Amino acid sequence: MTDVNVVLDGAEQFARIHPHMQLSTLRVFLYVAQRGTASQQDIAIMLGATGSSTSRNVAYWTDTKRGGGAGLGYMAREEDPRDRRHKLLRLTAEGRKFYDKLRAKKARGEI
Repeated sequence: MTDVNVVLDGAEQFARIHPHMQLSTLRVFLYVAQRGTASQQDIAIMLGATGSSTSRNVAYWTDTKRGGGAGLGYMAREEDPRDRRHKLLRLTAEGRKFYDKLRAKKARGEI
């Protein structure tokens, strides 16, 4: 299953769960899920996005959205051991469960 197929197939399923989610937000989740960890800078480069746009997309998946709203808690930020000024993102246990559900639905042909 390629990254593009996962994104496109998952987008419709995701729209049912989170109707206002942008595709770039979903791509952030899938990028981190498929790599294990990623820096916010890596994500910005992959999306071709600004730092603020990337920050907003990342915040959706963490515990707290920008502006103080509750996020989904599917991603956690960790200190980069090579450079403590930077943060690495990884899926939480809940995020991994969600990603596994998406993959299972894809395998069964549901998305």
